[in-house]
Amino acid sequence: MLPGGLSGYDLCRIIRRRYTLDELPILIMTATIRQETIVAAFDAGANDYISKPVDRNELVSRAHTLILMKRAAEEVRRSSEQLSKLNRELTELNVSLEARIEQRTVELARANELLQERNQELSRLENVRRRLLNDVSHELRTPMTAIQGYVEAIVSGIVDDPAEQKRYLEMVLSKDTLPEPAHPGSVRTVAARISPLGDDLRDHAVVPADHADQGQVCAGCRPGRPRLSIRAVH
Repeated sequence: MLPGGLSGYDLCRIIRRRYTLDELPILIMTATIRQETIVAAFDAGANDYISKPVDRNELVSRAHTLILMKRAAEEVRRSSEQLSKLNRELTELNVSLEARIEQRTVELARANELLQERNQELSRLENVRRRLLNDVSHELRTPMTAIQGYVEAIVSGIVDDPAEQKRYLEMVLSKDTLPEPAHPGSVRTVAARISPLGDDLRDHAVVPADHADQGQVCAGCRPGRPRLSIRAVH
């Protein structure tokens, strides 16, 4: 019995309320080796026991074993805490990575939308270019045929009078000083149709590429006509 009426078993139970088996090992020294005494010691929270009379070497050996057990438990506890910390850090990294992936997915989706819009715009410009070329082909074919007819008439000798030949050539070159033609197929009409077409092509050629991309119009372009910038794609 201990002072205050406490037994060794009572003291052992009080210690175990605060410390676990591995935090504070307890070695009980008993004067008997009866089975019920040993069981009572372990039930009270003892890690080990030793009976009297005590052998010094046995006492040192059992105490050393309990100390090693305590150190091993502490190492396991530290390893567990480190593992928990690593798990928390890994969880945080996963959350951060998921957020970055989600942000990147949104950015890629937006970039894809912009690319589709640009492709649609390029497709629209290509259609405008094709219509322009078709218009150029149509507008040039008829006037050039008429011009060719007048020139062939002079070259073949159908019109052999020098004054008449000069008048024909002046008609081909002039569009402002000649009187109004008698019919729409005259050379006066030919020149009048070709010149505005050349102006349109010049207007299209001077539209800067960046202005075309932004839907802007150059200062020298005439209103009422489509603007187009044709660039080489490598």
